[in-house]
Amino acid sequence: MNNLYRSIIFFCSAIALATQHSVAGEKDDVAFYSERAVELLRDAISRETAHGQGLVPAYAESLKQVFLEAGFPPEALTIVPYGETASLVVRYEGDGSSGREPILFSSHMDVVPADPESWLRHPFELQVDDTFFYGRGVLDNKFDVTILTTLFVWLKESGFVPNRDLVIAFTGDEESFQETVQQLARDYRDLVDAEYALVVDGGGGVLNDANEAIQFQVGFAEKTYATFSMTAKNPGGHSSMPRADNAIYDLARAIQRLEAYTFPVETNEITLTYFARTAPLLDNEVGEAMARLVADQNDAEAIATLRHNPSTWAPLVQPASQPCCRADTRRMRSRAVTAW
Repeated sequence: MNNLYRSIIFFCSAIALATQHSVAGEKDDVAFYSERAVELLRDAISRETAHGQGLVPAYAESLKQVFLEAGFPPEALTIVPYGETASLVVRYEGDGSSGREPILFSSHMDVVPADPESWLRHPFELQVDDTFFYGRGVLDNKFDVTILTTLFVWLKESGFVPNRDLVIAFTGDEESFQETVQQLARDYRDLVDAEYALVVDGGGGVLNDANEAIQFQVGFAEKTYATFSMTAKNPGGHSSMPRADNAIYDLARAIQRLEAYTFPVETNEITLTYFARTAPLLDNEVGEAMARLVADQNDAEAIATLRHNPSTWAPLVQPASQPCCRADTRRMRSRAVTAW
């Protein structure tokens, strides 16, 4: 629950800074709206908004109703259909006194698929303990959708009027094809045009080993990616007459070589600044490794330490290696494909 408090207060502060208005609320208000946020998150997690389920539009409709009940006029709420999914755009009208273009807050309503049999807790039932929320989308990205919704509702119900428009764009397929955001930018530019956008996805609060909040991270750059396919073939044959050579075995050896390969470290001003600012906050070997890497980008021991932690290794390597295989057993020849 403390994470909800911190997130709501952070975004209130961000909006106050951007609009030069005071949006401070009473402590009781924070507790009240945090409780409402938990119920919104519980409803959100219960909705299996993964690609192929067709449940994003219903989630968008439920969020639209929340905004309506808070006092947002119907014309400020637009659901934009796209195939089986949809986007929701919310405009919080300001008084225009700043003379500036809107601020856009972007997040997404869809999630990655989850198999309940592979989870210790049911992925589509929110569970809470003294420290964490559990469920598909708690981290990516229904917590952020919930925080933005709760914040706009709180501000609206408190009578706050920003000095420029504030716009939310909740998209519907970030985890698959990312076409709804393209649709908004291409066909509904009037709804989402802004001076700048804040992508509320990723980053967020960081806890130390004592579960104390020590940092709030904001992303400044993102890696791109490329997909490579490799096909191995041989003459094949009937399963009753197995061959010593096999295309799948060839591919397996190639994947083992990929596993053994360590991609070179690449740093830039953003990653080095991140490590320099974060290192003093971590009283452990990871913090020490960050500081050493800032001082010497060729420090092999520091690199080895950071490599064991995906969150510290990811900013240092350009490729992300995740092989996946497909074996073609419908034909007489052996064939396997991998992508990474």
